[in-house]
Amino acid sequence: MFLKLDHPGNVDGRTFTSWMRATSAEHRSTEGVEVLTFHSAKGREWQCVVVAGAEVGLMPHSSAITQDQRDEEIRLAYVALTRASQQLFVTWCESRKGRTAGQSNLLANIVSETALKPEPQFVARAKTKKLATPSLEDELRTWRSKRASVIKQPVTSIIYDEDLREIAKQLPKTTAQLAEIVGTITAQKIGPDVLLIVAQAESRLALQTLK
Repeated sequence: MFLKLDHPGNVDGRTFTSWMRATSAEHRSTEGVEVLTFHSAKGREWQCVVVAGAEVGLMPHSSAITQDQRDEEIRLAYVALTRASQQLFVTWCESRKGRTAGQSNLLANIVSETALKPEPQFVARAKTKKLATPSLEDELRTWRSKRASVIKQPVTSIIYDEDLREIAKQLPKTTAQLAEIVGTITAQKIGPDVLLIVAQAESRLALQTLK
């Protein structure tokens, strides 16, 4: 119905949401599909959730430039991926509007692409994969070793063992929280990598508990 209406200019999520609010009272029913943003999903839960557009440039959004903005994108992705009580479907496009897209790096180690034929409105489809995974502390140690190898420095020059253990315990979600553990300068250097690893571990654990 919405697509049949004459909407001048660009039609985006905000336009669709406004239309939904204006017509929901007239067409309200006890069952149906709710279409909403990651923000709007906070604090809510459904038996089945489809997270669409989980791809490079959208999750996290390309407009997230500062560290605080990237931190917020990670938190929102975590919200979206933990709203389902029974079934979670995550979809993405390999290309969108002529640009290369592909699976969001936030989904690494969380979902695996399945060999399914594309369905209408979905270019690709993914499902959760339940595996025996290393602990968060082990993942952080692996990341530290790889980084130390690249820059040819001892691992302790990147982060100390006790700080790794504290990160795995406190699960910081922002650069400011990470700075309380490792200090401001170190947090600025390793924040993007460490916060992503922590967010992925939390999301993976949450998804596994749904199975």
